[in-house]
Amino acid sequence: MNKNSDLMSSDASYIYGVSSKEKTVLNLPSAVNHPPHYGGADNPYEVIKIEEALGLTTNHYRCTALEYMLRAGKKDPSKLVEDLEKSVWWLQREIAALKRLQK
Repeated sequence: MNKNSDLMSSDASYIYGVSSKEKTVLNLPSAVNHPPHYGGADNPYEVIKIEEALGLTTNHYRCTALEYMLRAGKKDPSKLVEDLEKSVWWLQREIAALKRLQK
């Protein structure tokens, strides 16, 4: 199994340092533990799983942009455009930060 398939596996919860069994014991509400607007626990394309597979978890700006883009309109359909605008805003911050580093 390669690194990406390990991250996308159904037991990727160990990435967070908490096993599936421990999460069950914690009994986190669905609004915290795999909320539907992020894809849900059973979805292999849940936002956090994509971020981990792409190695983006340490880049806040890119992760936030991706989260807004992938969940756009899912939490509140009336905010589709606003969610996409937020994604662009975070990407612009990332681009500005990278340009400052290049100087």
